[in-house]
Amino acid sequence: MKKGYLTVYLSLSLGIILSLILALAEGARVNAIRMQMECVTDIACNSVLAEYHRQLLEQYDLFYIDTSYGTSCAAYANTEAHLRSYMNYNYSLQDRNTLRNYKDILKLSAEDVSLLSATIATDAYGIGLKRQAVLYEKDKVGIAFAEDIMKNLQTVTEYEQESSELQKQRQEVEEQINEMIKKKEETMPPEKQTIETENGIVEIEVQPQITRDNPADIVNATRGLSVLSLVVQDQNSLSYQTITPSNYVTGRQLHVGSGRQEEMEYPDSLLDNIIFHEYILEKCGEYTEVLDKSLLKYQTEYIICGKDSDEKNLTGVVNRLLLLREAANVLYLLSDSEKMAEIQAISTTLSLICMLPEAESLVRYSILFAWAYVESVHDVRILLDQGRVPLMKSSSTWKTQLFQMTSFQSRHENGETDQSGMSYEDYLRVFLCLTDENSVTMRLMDIMEMDIRQTVGNENFRMDACIDCFEMLARVRSDYGYEFTIQRKYGYEPVG
Repeated sequence: MKKGYLTVYLSLSLGIILSLILALAEGARVNAIRMQMECVTDIACNSVLAEYHRQLLEQYDLFYIDTSYGTSCAAYANTEAHLRSYMNYNYSLQDRNTLRNYKDILKLSAEDVSLLSATIATDAYGIGLKRQAVLYEKDKVGIAFAEDIMKNLQTVTEYEQESSELQKQRQEVEEQINEMIKKKEETMPPEKQTIETENGIVEIEVQPQITRDNPADIVNATRGLSVLSLVVQDQNSLSYQTITPSNYVTGRQLHVGSGRQEEMEYPDSLLDNIIFHEYILEKCGEYTEVLDKSLLKYQTEYIICGKDSDEKNLTGVVNRLLLLREAANVLYLLSDSEKMAEIQAISTTLSLICMLPEAESLVRYSILFAWAYVESVHDVRILLDQGRVPLMKSSSTWKTQLFQMTSFQSRHENGETDQSGMSYEDYLRVFLCLTDENSVTMRLMDIMEMDIRQTVGNENFRMDACIDCFEMLARVRSDYGYEFTIQRKYGYEPVG
């Protein structure tokens, strides 16, 4: 008879070995589930990011997911459904012909997928969109061009501050001249005139009026006219397109996301703003370079002024140009002794004709302001014809003559341009810098909506339906009784 102590030993050993094998198998299954869950989740997130809006990329080189997916209903639920679909497709092996006889030992499925947060394009006044645009522009053109813009910005800012004071002075001069003439007329004895009536010739007394030969009066009379009629010869060439502001970002209630990502560095310096404005000028049209795809033709002017029509936006920019140029031209005239001598000769003659020698200095300044305005109208005509005008004039770059003041309205020839001066686009660059930066970004998104809605399938496009970063949570279940959750944060740039 054989002893059985070996069987008992073996039985005890096999139990331990079997437990170890089962524990290892269980651990392998759990680790396999976790690994597959992470891989599938990453694939799903990248697949959703690959569904970026094609027109937004094509026209503006920006990456965003449109959560409406071409419909009129924008919701996180749409993106959640896409994530869940991609996850379950990669979990399932039923459609793999090469793995037809494969036994799935994990049998995973995404039971629930939810977005915990998402950064919408319009959040924080579009700071995320601005970040993408600045990074794009830096990669494309660099920052070397910004130095000249900063220099021009400083000078234009000074002129703009000066312009309001000069306009106030001009109005005071005109009021004082009118008051002096009125008082002079009141002190003059009445004149006798004869008129023919039904009862015969009657002699009446008439209060005399001083003859006004001041050419500045003719110039000042045009200040109340449409400014575009002074600087654009062919009015039929202008765009009169209008919009309904409530249809776009700046005029409606917006969807709100999770705002900005704190771990990211956002553009908020003057240099960043200048680079962003360069992006705007590259992607948007303006008066001298209209884009065929655009709804509003003067897009950059809209971003500066924010009015509901092309005509109003162009008028706003032109008025601003005129005031700026007038301030610069007044300052130049005051520094040019020859031109000031011309002005004084005429003002002395006019004050004597009006019998108001004491008004000579006032008449002199009224002519000075008028001549500066005439030159400014000429400057703006050059700019709108894609010419250049220097910030500060010289005797060689001054274009108008004093004797042309009375006929400047009908003279639309632009003459020679100064190649070293600033162009219309250069002035727009400066005006963008002087516009509230949040307004600039939000109005740019208005323009994006206007133009993208004109493309096929994007009639309901909204910038506040677009996300570029999201955080998701998925609950994954196995048919073998396991359940796990996984959380991921994904975007078009590295995020925490």
